[in-house]
Amino acid sequence: MIDKAKEYFHNLPFETEFILADTTEIELERKYDIAVCHAFLLHMSQPKRMLQAMVNSIVNGGKIICFEPHWISGMSSYELEGYNQSQVVPLGILQRLFEDSANKSGENGNIGVKVPQYLLELGVENIECRVSDKVNFLHPDMNQQDKQKLFNSLKEDGVGGEPASKEQFIESLYKRGVTVNEAQEQFVAEMLFSQVFNIDSSLIYAPSMKITFGEINAK
Repeated sequence: MIDKAKEYFHNLPFETEFILADTTEIELERKYDIAVCHAFLLHMSQPKRMLQAMVNSIVNGGKIICFEPHWISGMSSYELEGYNQSQVVPLGILQRLFEDSANKSGENGNIGVKVPQYLLELGVENIECRVSDKVNFLHPDMNQQDKQKLFNSLKEDGVGGEPASKEQFIESLYKRGVTVNEAQEQFVAEMLFSQVFNIDSSLIYAPSMKITFGEINAK
């Protein structure tokens, strides 16, 4: 990813530096106007600590901007023509799994709606939060090249992905506190989605990425 970033910035008129380091250990000077993260905090077991490091690197009057997901709202934003939403994305069990995972590991795919409160606690001012208006609309009448590109992108993001073997799938969810019946229902839903979703499907999907930003006033 750093090699790709260097490639992108090579011919641009910006002074850049790319650092490969442990993000939980790196120390940065307070010299930056803006600190930005994108789909990053959800992978952190201590996201508030990471936000503090970002805040500490920004000069007075600078900005912090966080693009982070709220998985459960994204999962509720599917419309696959010919199927009820509950057939392909059962929300109840997913909400419990997301919350249980966050409680156990600290890594939280729903962190997008928590960032405003975290920034408030860290002294950030003038905090606002928006929702990305991006809506993916795949349909059979699209230009073939655009349709292939969008379909590939959705598949790379896990949309309509085929679950593991039934036994492994059910055992994995059972170990996470889900009943066997619930695990079976989830398997059926994910298998159905993987089987019926194809490049000629009509699918509307809004990821609902949360965009939170605020201003730094270092004391």
